[in-house]
Order: sequence, then C-alpha cells, then structure tokens
Amino acid sequence: MKVNGVEVIEIVKTKIPEDKVFKVIYKDKKVLKKTIIAEFRMVATNNRKMWAYIVEDENFMDHLEDYINIFSKIHEKIHEYLIRHHEYMISPFIITPSHNIMMPTQH
Repeated sequence: MKVNGVEVIEIVKTKIPEDKVFKVIYKDKKVLKKTIIAEFRMVATNNRKMWAYIVEDENFMDHLEDYINIFSKIHEKIHEYLIRHHEYMISPFIITPSHNIMMPTQH
C-alpha cells in the first residue's frame, strides 16, 4: 500500500502488533537520490523492545545525518497509517546491522 509516497508492505501478518514486520520503500529524490528499502519491526536490545527501521547500506556512516532526516520524514508520512490500521504508537530507531548502530529518528 502506498502511504503519502511511501510504499508500506506488511510482510508478516499477525493480530499481535509487536509481531508485525513491514517492508518500507521510499524513493528519495532530493538527498541521497536513491530508493531506500528498510524493514520496520520490533527488535530486542538490552532487555527491552523497540520499533526500528533496519537498513543495510555500506555507506550508512557517511550519510548518518541524511538517514536520520530521511527516516524522520518517512516516519512522519506513515505513522498515522500505522496507528490507525495497526493500533500502536511508536517512537522508532534506525538500525544498520553492518555497522551495529542505532539512532533515534527525529519524529
């Protein structure tokens, strides 16, 4: 489903919001000028769970500030849809497994 220019695909369907997994696709035409694909799901870190966008990019550290801004924009566009259709309030993080980094979005 396209939500405000962001494609959101529920890839793990369940009635339990915390177990849902979404694929998020956003065509960034201004900053990084590429299609950004991320998984949006609940992750466990240090004995707590949180929602996160998980993105793989070898150049993540080079574009850290850009990614924070882009994912803040993505989340701003889709958070009402997620609340309305999937019944949860979230304050997500951005995670890149290859760099083992977790950054909060600015939303």
